[in-house]
Amino acid sequence: SRPEGCGRELRAIRPRDAALVAGSTRGATAGECRKGGFERGAAEIDYGADPAKAKPLSDQVFRIIDGIKSTPVDQSYIERAQATERSAYEAAMQDNGFWVQNLKNLSFYGRPFDDILTYPDLIKGLTAEKVRETAQKLLDEKRYVRVILYPAD
Repeated sequence: SRPEGCGRELRAIRPRDAALVAGSTRGATAGECRKGGFERGAAEIDYGADPAKAKPLSDQVFRIIDGIKSTPVDQSYIERAQATERSAYEAAMQDNGFWVQNLKNLSFYGRPFDDILTYPDLIKGLTAEKVRETAQKLLDEKRYVRVILYPAD
């Protein structure tokens, strides 16, 4: 699962700062993280940028996160995220790799195999309030790692 809202805002940074090459978000459910020792869950936000601009971009990301934590995202973003996830899920189901990877993950996390088929229900259940609550829980500005990779030159 992904913390929806962050990716949408990171994409909004791109036109204002040509240094930002790509942005993405990824989240792990609390159940997945418990298996790996993380009790609260985990979220990942990454983007490519000129290393000299990393600090201002990080500051902007934290301002966006603060906004998501305090104010529910607009319903139009939720609807777009639902449509995107539904479409991606339906397309992925046609690929054998989707089934292999998901069955491996479900086995590893001790989950029933038919959980693969419950994803559409999770998509339907996504709300702006759930996004805000998840952001408050997972996106703690006191618990983060910032990594800056510099060119080899």
